[in-house]
Amino acid sequence: MATLMIPPGESKAPARRALDVSRYVAEEMDRLFNEFGVRSHWPFAPMASRDEQWVPPVEVEEKEGAFHVRVELPGLKKEEVKVDLVEGMLTIEGERKHEEQRKEKDYYRSERSYGRFARTITLPEGAQLDTAKATFADGMLEITMKVKAPEFPALRRLVIG
Repeated sequence: MATLMIPPGESKAPARRALDVSRYVAEEMDRLFNEFGVRSHWPFAPMASRDEQWVPPVEVEEKEGAFHVRVELPGLKKEEVKVDLVEGMLTIEGERKHEEQRKEKDYYRSERSYGRFARTITLPEGAQLDTAKATFADGMLEITMKVKAPEFPALRRLVIG
């Protein structure tokens, strides 16, 4: 660990402020890269905790009497994903496991990453659960179901008397 030497009589505040700014910039860069799914290797980036959750991107759309949910799950198999419909909620959960080993003449590298995920989506009013269908292909989970249009009470206009 490097030691910051400050001549006698000088304040540590400017050096401390510079270090804080450097850490802030590194953390912001790390956050930005993480938003795009890229793990940063900045010197001040905090190490990821073992229980860090992976959050797969979800696209939700309701149109033409149907509710559509698309979830990107690259590298997963359909057996590793669980989909539940309970009390107006759609829950998608699973675990991503990635292991990579590389052996070369001068070195051996092994990398493992794991991440549990769970996403819960509130279903729209009128969602017909008995019409729900799920498909999984090429790392993309798609769920569709019909949505009954809401019924509004008949309009009755009163005459002001």
